[in-house]
Amino acid sequence: MLAGAAVGAATVALLPEDAYAAALPERARWEKLVGRTFVATRAGRRIKLRVEAVENAAYRPPGLSPRARRRWRSQAYVVRFSTGGRPEQGTWTLRHARTGRLRVFVVAAPHRPGRRTGVSATFNGWRG
Repeated sequence: MLAGAAVGAATVALLPEDAYAAALPERARWEKLVGRTFVATRAGRRIKLRVEAVENAAYRPPGLSPRARRRWRSQAYVVRFSTGGRPEQGTWTLRHARTGRLRVFVVAAPHRPGRRTGVSATFNGWRG
């Protein structure tokens, strides 16, 4: 959880284009990026988003076997970011040396003066 920042929620629906979906970092790669900062751009704006945490998605399908649960956790998760900027909900292009460029739909919590803003993106590649 982000200290001193409210956290929003968003859903990233993986696009039907398998190539794009395959290009998104997997959960394990996001976990290695905790503490790293991305440069995010949208409509001529530029902000920095720091990866704070990777968490399980809020919904978990009932009755999963242990194997299916592990697969679900790797494909349905939330990436929490923080920023000193004032991002709005929408699709941002994120850049980082380790991932290259990717587009992610995010939602930001309301901005509070003097505090970092929580931003989140939910990845749901679960195919059950």
